[in-house]
Amino acid sequence: MLLSKSAKKNTRRKADEVVSEELVSALENTQVRYARYTQLFVGEINTRRIPHTDEEIRGYADTILAVGLLQNLIVVECCDGRLEVIAGGGRTRAIGLLVAEGKVDPEHEWIAYKVIPRELARVASLTENGRRKEMHPYDQITGFRELAAEGKTPAQIGDLLGYSARHVQRMLKLGGLAPAILESLAKDEITSEHCQALALVSEHSDQLRVFDAACESAWNGVPEVRVIRSLILSGEVSTDCDKFRFVGDTAFSHSEIRTDLFSDEQGGFVDALVLDTALLGKLQSVADGFLEAEGWGWCTARMGAISHYGDDAKIYRIQDAPASVYTDRERQRLEEIQAQDGEHDDAAESEVAAIECAARVRGWSPEQKAESGVVVSWYQGEVHVQRGVMKREQPDPAELAAAVPVTHHRQPEPVDEISVPLLTKMSSERTLAVQAALMQQPEKAIALLTWTLCLNVFGNASVATPATVSLKCSHHTLTETAPSGKMVWLIRP
Repeated sequence: MLLSKSAKKNTRRKADEVVSEELVSALENTQVRYARYTQLFVGEINTRRIPHTDEEIRGYADTILAVGLLQNLIVVECCDGRLEVIAGGGRTRAIGLLVAEGKVDPEHEWIAYKVIPRELARVASLTENGRRKEMHPYDQITGFRELAAEGKTPAQIGDLLGYSARHVQRMLKLGGLAPAILESLAKDEITSEHCQALALVSEHSDQLRVFDAACESAWNGVPEVRVIRSLILSGEVSTDCDKFRFVGDTAFSHSEIRTDLFSDEQGGFVDALVLDTALLGKLQSVADGFLEAEGWGWCTARMGAISHYGDDAKIYRIQDAPASVYTDRERQRLEEIQAQDGEHDDAAESEVAAIECAARVRGWSPEQKAESGVVVSWYQGEVHVQRGVMKREQPDPAELAAAVPVTHHRQPEPVDEISVPLLTKMSSERTLAVQAALMQQPEKAIALLTWTLCLNVFGNASVATPATVSLKCSHHTLTETAPSGKMVWLIRP
């Protein structure tokens, strides 16, 4: 079984935690009283849902029996005279264990306690439990959720308990998980990290569906956090990327951005296709701006830059950029910036970039602009502008449809009348006849072999050996297909 990790308390603001002044005042101005065990009970206000272990209770009981109750309980008074313990439930159970063992008189008034107003009870329970022993994540989640149900905002809860408002928001987000998932957390079947991943989904049905799918894919039945996140975020990209920063979050509706409240960067995720669509739209706006400002014949936006090769080369032709044309004022200003001993601020660098861009655009003549266009694309994480792109002339589709295809006809030859099986037999028979003739004229066979060896040695410098002799029979197919191939061939030495 996968055990839950201890909740980290690094979200506390300071070591001397900020606690409600009203609670502190109530505790300081309340006198300590004494009660008997039969007056006490632990109710639902106590925020510790995950009980202490039997070993812990045993330890508390032994300490109380040896040195007494060192810290008083905190209670609220009930109408029937009983006292509901809101801080000190473990100590109350330990006293009950001593009563059951006959070591303590249940009617003896010796148990120290302080009474606080009921409206401060839940805050006091969270504060006390958080100080004495690290609270289980489930206890903290349910405690914060109950305080929120009372009408307190995350900022108010944080002020009461000494947590940041963001930490409270995270706990409240986990409090909205499906009850079955929170039950698994309480049983230590999953960790708070599993819950954080599942909180990326809002609907309970979707949370359970993802959780079940992750469990099925796990070899031991215990889901992995990375698997849960991959199931939820499949096809989505982080908002912490160049594309999203260029497009801007205003281009998306609230429902299109999946907020990750548990990310330190306060980021989220968006569908990759939705992001690319928004990016293409903004690139087109940039292209329209170039068209209007610089006077090109046409403009277009696309995801990738136009290439000199492949399909792009069949449609476009990228002209070489002409030399930049600077005005006298621009040259003077560039010289002034260069004279600043290399210490250029962002404003100066932006000014230099603007001057150089204007000079490059000025290099194109009005005629060149009229017959070519500008292409704006996304390349290597930034906007890429290609000016002077020409469209190659494409044939008119109507002319292509009306064109009569040219068909060439070959005159039939006598060999066309011969069937393939017969042609194979004739070819095999001829090859065997040539082999037989060479066997009867060894001087010609040696000449052919020498010629082949010379080609291999002197015709290719990569040949490693001057000659290779192979003894194998390679005329099996010939003897099978030739009409006279069944005869016995004698190889003369």
